[in-house]
Amino acid sequence: KQWYQRRVRGWQKIYMNDPKKYLAAQGVTDPSLWKKIVGGETALWTEQAGDQNALVKIFPRTYALGERYWSDPSTGWFAAEPRLIYFTSVMEKQRGINGNTLKPEWCVQSQGICKLNDL
Repeated sequence: KQWYQRRVRGWQKIYMNDPKKYLAAQGVTDPSLWKKIVGGETALWTEQAGDQNALVKIFPRTYALGERYWSDPSTGWFAAEPRLIYFTSVMEKQRGINGNTLKPEWCVQSQGICKLNDL
């Protein structure tokens, strides 16, 4: 079956999508079958983006889904945030790929003060 997100979701929700939970809901509960997942796909439909903002909407959602599928983490999005902030920065500086910010720069610089860090 195809899995389709009907609206653009933040990277946190994308990160929390566990393919094993989706498969279990479809009746595939044998862990040996879960190991046969070889990849995933991030799609962006054109009714949600144009040529001026497609990359900004795709990234960092693609990074989040990539980490989820590649490493199958046992932690949530909050633990992944520092890695994704770093990776987004590297992609911007070295590759010129600009994506949405993960959180305001002020929060990155003000770890003890920003209320978003407490989510």
